[in-house]
Amino acid sequence: ATERAQISAEAGTTRKSPFSQPKFREARAMADEEEEVPQPVWAGSYDEDGKPQGTGRMQYPPAPVGEDEEEKPGDTFEGTFEHGLRHGKGKYIWGKSGAVFQGVYDNGLKSGKGKLVFPDKSTYDGDWENDTMQGQGTYVYASGDMYVGGFRTGKREGKGMYNNQQVGCQFVGEWSAGGFVSGHWVLKDGSMFNGSFKDGVNPVEGAYYFSRSGLLQAGGFNGGDNTWQGRAPPIVGTVDKLAELAISRPAAKAF
Repeated sequence: ATERAQISAEAGTTRKSPFSQPKFREARAMADEEEEVPQPVWAGSYDEDGKPQGTGRMQYPPAPVGEDEEEKPGDTFEGTFEHGLRHGKGKYIWGKSGAVFQGVYDNGLKSGKGKLVFPDKSTYDGDWENDTMQGQGTYVYASGDMYVGGFRTGKREGKGMYNNQQVGCQFVGEWSAGGFVSGHWVLKDGSMFNGSFKDGVNPVEGAYYFSRSGLLQAGGFNGGDNTWQGRAPPIVGTVDKLAELAISRPAAKAF
């Protein structure tokens, strides 16, 4: 009887799962918190599908960092959304790098007029297409150099002028894939070269105007040490004749 009573007592006892104990509940809650991915916070209106719509402010979560790295603030966008995508005028600030874009978006991409301030404080102000510098614009470099002209897929393309602040010279003419290919190289003393270029801004063949003497000469630059080599006797002339002389330059002959 005693044994049966003991069995009945145990059967009537409410047994708790070990996972319901406080220490296990706490561990499970911590695991859930670790798995939760931070989400952007939108301060504005929503469309019928619950996506950001209209003018407002979006705060993005900070980017993940390593153990020894300092956490930077997340990116922010203030402007217009259309069905969850940046669309129209707005200002985007990258929290980690400090870069800032202010301009026009189209379906989430920079498109139209806009200005981007890069982390090194260089700036581009001009046309954008599909999130890329494309069209006409002005790029001011951190060094103080400046380029004004055409861009294609983020590189200098077409007609443009590059001003080298440190050297005190300009390159005015045609650009391709970021490099200068033909046009005028204007030096600080007023001397000028008109002709072809390669490998960025290295002069090759054409004609040179010497500002001190007022002489013009057809020729080219030695690829080794970049020194000038005349191909014909120098003549008296003006800068406006430089391009004509560069086109009609004679066959190679040192002078």
